[in-house]
Amino acid sequence: MVAFLLLAQEMFIFKSKKKLFFFFKILIIYFLPIYCFSFSLIEKEEINETNILKKYSHDPSAFTQGFVYQSDHFFESTGGWGTSEIRKINKKTGQILKLKKLNPKYFGEGITIHNNRIFQVTWKSKKGFIYDLNNFNLLGEFKIKSQGWGLTNDGKSLILSDGTEKIYFLNPNNFEIEKVISVFKNGEQQDLINELEFIRGEIWANIWKNNEIITINPSSGSVTSILDITNISEQKDIEDVPNGIAWDKINDRIYITGKNWDFVYLLDI
Repeated sequence: MVAFLLLAQEMFIFKSKKKLFFFFKILIIYFLPIYCFSFSLIEKEEINETNILKKYSHDPSAFTQGFVYQSDHFFESTGGWGTSEIRKINKKTGQILKLKKLNPKYFGEGITIHNNRIFQVTWKSKKGFIYDLNNFNLLGEFKIKSQGWGLTNDGKSLILSDGTEKIYFLNPNNFEIEKVISVFKNGEQQDLINELEFIRGEIWANIWKNNEIITINPSSGSVTSILDITNISEQKDIEDVPNGIAWDKINDRIYITGKNWDFVYLLDI
């Protein structure tokens, strides 16, 4: 009799486990995809005039390729064959306080400031330059293994884009690649990553010929948010695209501009 009861108990447990297994199977098949889908699609936040806290003058002849904020000044890299420069700019007036021209054979691209030095990459030459922050004297050169588009840093590594979906983390001392991430937005590969800025623990990026600014998880490469700045874009022709993001870390203020734009915008985002 006891054996019979034990056997019945085991059969009941077995059936209960089967029911439990079936329940979880249904949950996984039917509900998990819905859950994942609902969290994978990233909604755009539209930036408009209400987000603008202030406008600052910007040189409309500046073909902006890199843009940085430091100590109440903007530092800007401009592109073009024979017209590439780095500049120190008075934020309030737009006056160029310091300027250094690149050799005409180089097309200037992204810049970043790290340890009181300006790092700059060039487009197709696979070469970068290091300048003294205060006087713009050339301190050195370095090689990169790809094209140079955007450049920023997270306090430890230089972070480089090359116009593809890839973002490279470089050692700022020997410029060896430490790691590479691929950027994905809503499950799809996102290429044409351009100007970069490291803000609030994430990589912010312009997309070439696009009015979107995306924020990127630096560990996974996944896009975490999308800012649509169409409503404030100054694009007059195909080249005048948004291409400048600068962060005032101390006051947590974000500035944006673009190629040949008339203004720099301080945004509430």
